[in-house]
Amino acid sequence: ITDVEAWLRFTTQHLGAAHDLELISVWSPTFLLRLLERIPDAPARWPRLKLISCWADGPSRRYAEEIRRLFPQAQLQPKGLLSTEGCVTAPDETDRHALVPHGFYEFAQGEALFLADELFAGASYELILTTASGLYRYRTGDQVRCEGRNAQGRPVLAFVGRDGLTSDLVGEKLNEPLVQHSLEVLPGFALLLPDHQHSGYVLVCDQAPSDAQLRLVEERLVANPQYAYARALGQLAPLRVLRRPHAAEVHERALLARGTRLGDLKPVSLRTEPFWLPLFEESPP
Repeated sequence: ITDVEAWLRFTTQHLGAAHDLELISVWSPTFLLRLLERIPDAPARWPRLKLISCWADGPSRRYAEEIRRLFPQAQLQPKGLLSTEGCVTAPDETDRHALVPHGFYEFAQGEALFLADELFAGASYELILTTASGLYRYRTGDQVRCEGRNAQGRPVLAFVGRDGLTSDLVGEKLNEPLVQHSLEVLPGFALLLPDHQHSGYVLVCDQAPSDAQLRLVEERLVANPQYAYARALGQLAPLRVLRRPHAAEVHERALLARGTRLGDLKPVSLRTEPFWLPLFEESPP
């Protein structure tokens, strides 16, 4: 079925009738939430559901938590860090993301490089991967945070975000890991966009944030000294909120129109392309 709407209709019809469903495995939790919008009272339809596997780190965290709330009877198993180039982490027996032994991994902090046995708990690194099949020293652009070691002594790594995704209007250099951390206090869909016309940033969300939540978002953004300096000098305008109840659908349709497959849609906290802000501003409030 090549038509997305037709595919959604038939898929949700079959899922809604699958009363013996025990396992769901998807990449993005937003993909599953999109399906659930079309299945009335899905938790009651799947009394035997035991396991849901999806991304649950970085920008996916808030959506995975929503799935946990919807299905408290099921175990949510976070997927490891996987890419076309190689596997980095996989859930261990306690569902912690342990570094797999099938490759050679290096971890960069600026110009310094560390091996797996040199990682510090709580520190973040950029991943460099050499796979067992021979791909030589691939800088993935993924930021990971070491969360200690598991019972086998393997490093436990949490995906933080994409290091290469950076917005820079006046030298502030906001990257996705910082933005993701700043927005995780917000419920629902939230996305930060640069406003090139007014030299500032717009927070697009589907639920109105409270004043306390907005203050916390701004406090976390100013942890970046370049952003704080630009705000203090008036080079960057104050954060502007644009509430759109169907923001997630606008985001999804735009990506589908540009060739992204529905199952490949990834949650992100920061978009830098100039077409995004007009797209959300023109959508119905």
